[in-house]
Amino acid sequence: MNDRASGGITASFRRAREILRDEGARSLGVKLLGETVYRRLVLIEKDIRPLASSGLKTLELDCRHLSMGEVDEYYNFRAYVDRDTISRRLERGNNCFVVRHHGAIIHGCWTATERTTIDYLKCNALLARDVVYIYEAFTVPQFRGHSISSWRSCAMEKYFLANGYRRLLAAIAPENHAALRSSEKVGYAVAGRMGYRGFGRFRRYFCHYQASDPPLVLQATP
Repeated sequence: MNDRASGGITASFRRAREILRDEGARSLGVKLLGETVYRRLVLIEKDIRPLASSGLKTLELDCRHLSMGEVDEYYNFRAYVDRDTISRRLERGNNCFVVRHHGAIIHGCWTATERTTIDYLKCNALLARDVVYIYEAFTVPQFRGHSISSWRSCAMEKYFLANGYRRLLAAIAPENHAALRSSEKVGYAVAGRMGYRGFGRFRRYFCHYQASDPPLVLQATP
């Protein structure tokens, strides 16, 4: 075994010990399954309604759609995704709402309509006509606690309501209790679960939705 492989195994065992110590055996088991044959996400949903403006008058903020000419700037703000991925999302018609403070991006949130890719589940999703799928919202650490996300949500919901959309949809890992609590505070409610079992060509997707009008249909990637 070469040094690189040995180092990777050592790091994996170290991470497993940390999860077991900090989150318990159940969380470790779920994460191990997630790397092999089972993954799932909680679906949360919110009806889009007219909202009063959220002023945040203590900050000078500007919310706009990310343009193709701003890909490099967004990458410098959020290097979690590469430039090609950002460009492909925009080319597919996804919108990224960016919030700026004195010209600098401090918050971003991606949205998709009609169809989207759910990377964690390795699949595509066809969205209902009135549904907006929300993903990858991020605020720079020094601006957290200032309700930036709520201010962006207000502007975003007004935009989609004016364009005929009625529901916001997002997906959160069941273990992310903090995100679930935060989403409930701004009007989201748990609407179901989706995920997969199996691997390779034996992988089977599921989507359990609590109401009669499902917001999406999962499709395996080619």
